[in-house]
Amino acid sequence: GLLYRPPRPRKAVLVRFFRHDYPVLVRRCGGPIGLAAALLLAAALSAYAAVRTKPELAYLLLPQGLEVRDIRTVTVEDISERFRRTPQSIMASFITTNNITVALSAFALGITAGVGTAYVLLTNGVMLGVFFAHFTNHGLAGPCWSFLAPHGLLEISAIVIAGGAGLRLGWSLAVPGGRTRRLALREGAKEAVLLVLGTVPFFMVAGAIESFITPSYLGGAPKVLVGVLAAGAAWAYLLGAGRPSGPAKEPETAG
Repeated sequence: GLLYRPPRPRKAVLVRFFRHDYPVLVRRCGGPIGLAAALLLAAALSAYAAVRTKPELAYLLLPQGLEVRDIRTVTVEDISERFRRTPQSIMASFITTNNITVALSAFALGITAGVGTAYVLLTNGVMLGVFFAHFTNHGLAGPCWSFLAPHGLLEISAIVIAGGAGLRLGWSLAVPGGRTRRLALREGAKEAVLLVLGTVPFFMVAGAIESFITPSYLGGAPKVLVGVLAAGAAWAYLLGAGRPSGPAKEPETAG
């Protein structure tokens, strides 16, 4: 029975991965994930401060169509109208694919000893900061939050985890320690791949929210609440799941 027991069903392996193994792995890799968050946040805050000081910088950095040149012609409806022009199922698929591509880029560029991963995190942080500052400069901070928060908080969390996966990969390559570089890279790649694969459900949920809730006619406060609840549930799961259900029992001693 021990030698020829049947392999575990794939469904059981998948359930155990998300119920136990993945949140444990995220907590074990808290260092690179925290560094990824710090890089993205530092870039966002720096860009926000720069555009708030010099508003004209936004027109050099924002993609065409997202800049606001005259507040009198911009409404909350204008901000989300572009999402209503495409069928929601198609939009959800496009958004999810695009965000997963960003995450995979942050992960894969870890092979450059983490330099490429840092670049992806910094550029995405800059875009986020510029976007917020630009709309705040035009008195649209509230609509900006209602536009980004529903899906953005969960998306940013997943991108940070994927960035942490890339940094984990890069660290194993740059600092192998007492192991051979090949062995260190193999071990680091295994953890990094699992880290980034675990973000796929987050991106799927965020894509659905961005397609069906962000462009909806809900008020700004309910939309922000959806984003806070989604991101809060994700981090509660990552920080709490997979822990022992009770205190460890003391081993019995003969007496």
